[in-house]
Amino acid sequence: MVKRLLVLLLCSVFTLSRAQTVIHSPEQAIPYGISNINVMGYASTGLLVREWGKNTEFIECFKDDLSTRWKKELIITDRNSRIEDVVLHNDTIIAFYSHYSKGHRILRMNVYNASLNLLTHAHTIDTINSGYSYDEFDVFTTASFQRDYVNTYFTKSDFERTPVLYQHAVSNSAKTQAKSSAVVSNLQQPDLIDVIALGYNHNAYVLGEYETKNFQNDFIYPALAVLINNNGVSTQKLIRSPDVLFGEPIIKRDIIRNKLILCGMYSDNPGVKATGTYYINLLTQDTMPYQIQFLPFTEAFVTHLIGNQQLKKNDGVTNFKPTDLLVKKDGGIIMLTESQWRSTEYIGAPGMGAFGVNNSMLITYFHYNDILVFAFDSIGSAQWYQVLRKRQSSDNDNGFYLGFSLFTGPDNMYLFYNDRVLSQQTLSAYIIDTNGNNRREEIFDNNKKNTAPIPKMSKQISLQEFVIPSFRRGYFQLIKIVF
Repeated sequence: MVKRLLVLLLCSVFTLSRAQTVIHSPEQAIPYGISNINVMGYASTGLLVREWGKNTEFIECFKDDLSTRWKKELIITDRNSRIEDVVLHNDTIIAFYSHYSKGHRILRMNVYNASLNLLTHAHTIDTINSGYSYDEFDVFTTASFQRDYVNTYFTKSDFERTPVLYQHAVSNSAKTQAKSSAVVSNLQQPDLIDVIALGYNHNAYVLGEYETKNFQNDFIYPALAVLINNNGVSTQKLIRSPDVLFGEPIIKRDIIRNKLILCGMYSDNPGVKATGTYYINLLTQDTMPYQIQFLPFTEAFVTHLIGNQQLKKNDGVTNFKPTDLLVKKDGGIIMLTESQWRSTEYIGAPGMGAFGVNNSMLITYFHYNDILVFAFDSIGSAQWYQVLRKRQSSDNDNGFYLGFSLFTGPDNMYLFYNDRVLSQQTLSAYIIDTNGNNRREEIFDNNKKNTAPIPKMSKQISLQEFVIPSFRRGYFQLIKIVF
């Protein structure tokens, strides 16, 4: 009987660890200057991937087995132009770019078919700024829920002086279907955080009052604001609480209940140490009532996170940033946060003489450590939390290979990340169900597969497929995990 149970256990473990199929594309040399990858998704021609750097841009099409079908350079013929975003929409590729001409910076778009053949050239959306100004501006693009148009949101370069938000809805035939603008009020220094499409010419802008500015501060907003613009009619709700500084929220739309959900961490003082989590539940109608919950961290929670029975003065929840937010069918949510911070060090010999020569070198270390998972019910009350342990660090690379990426399945979510086990570099995953039960699983050995996955550039492309790019020693590769 014992032997039979042992055999059944071994078989179940073997089946679980082989529950996914891993496909690797052939290696290809990385063109000079290419440093970013965006897995765009499936089109009629295959899986489209955007590969770009400062001055070069390619679109590559992959077959189901990840062999290359075609690879073409994306060229904007207008001189003095900069690509702002490239989106895949209804089997067409739309490139949004800003073009500088005769003292004006103009936002334009090109439309291509799924084989990157040009369909519409240089459709003008709006003028971003006038005069010889190089002030920054924000451009957001999102497809509508029905995917019959693309919303383009942008601010102009004088946004701090004249806080106006602009929106254009454009079709994949480069026709402007609707446009509107909204004026931000009651914020002295507004900072546009995110934009959510609610419907046709109906949008929600999330902003923060960017007053608290100092070095190494994660809690910069004494107030948040949600501005709803419905066919040109604007309603704004200011969210403020005494003695509370908000960290940057992560925002999702609950389509079933017609709500916006904002979640993040808050603090009593500027810095990197959080006091607790906040949950804001906001109806999207014009009346816009909202609910807010502040959940302070308990001593038991901090003790579990830190691992010390006797907490020191500076112990706490520090450097955690919200990364993902999941809305469940019952209206509850799951928020994922990750510890992200950096440190610097000078290495080298001091200079000699009265002035000397500085022979030291500045090294910046990037640290991506534990993941905190919080679950809330539909009114923001805490249900459970989990601490997922990991340690990742690198230097002078902006944490290129660090962090994790999320795949959501019917019953579990998978958090993929690069891990080191003894001297072995692995792609590993935490697998978590909706009740917080979790386990860690090693997917494959990076050294044996000759890969260096980049979790931050990964994307879920279907209910069963997840794609992770890999850059290793001058070569690029795609990794597809099929569940």
